[in-house]
Amino acid sequence: METRGILWIYAIAMVAFPAAWISLLRLIGGGWEFRTVTAAFGTLEAATALLALGGATWFTAAARGRKKIGALVTVWLATACLVVGWGSMAVAHWEEYQADMALPIINLFMFLIPIGTVLVFAVAIAETALRARGKRQR
Repeated sequence: METRGILWIYAIAMVAFPAAWISLLRLIGGGWEFRTVTAAFGTLEAATALLALGGATWFTAAARGRKKIGALVTVWLATACLVVGWGSMAVAHWEEYQADMALPIINLFMFLIPIGTVLVFAVAIAETALRARGKRQR
C-alpha cells in the first residue's frame, strides 16, 4: 500500500475510533456504574494509544527505502503526542477506577491529543499534495 493511503487511514482512525467507541457507549445507555464507565473509557484510551503506535509502525515499514525523512519524523512526533496524550488519559481513568470515585486530576497531557492528530492530518495532506505535484510535472 502507498504511504499516502496509510497516512490517511492513520489520520482518520485517530478520529473515527474514539468517536465510534463513545457513540456506542452513549447508544447503549447511561445507567452504568461508575467503575464500568471508567473502565470502558480507560480501555478506549489505551487502545487508541496502541492504534497510534500501530499506524506509525505501519507507515515506517511502508516508507522504508524511500526518501521520506521529514514525513517519518513528523509521524513519529505526532505518534509521541498521541501516545502520551491518550496514555495519560488511560492512566487517569485507571486511578479513578481504583479509587472508585472521580478524582480531581489536572491532566495537561491531554492537550497533546489534538496536536498529534493535526500533525498526522498535516503529513497526510502534504504527502497527497506532493504526489499530485509529482504527477503534474511528468
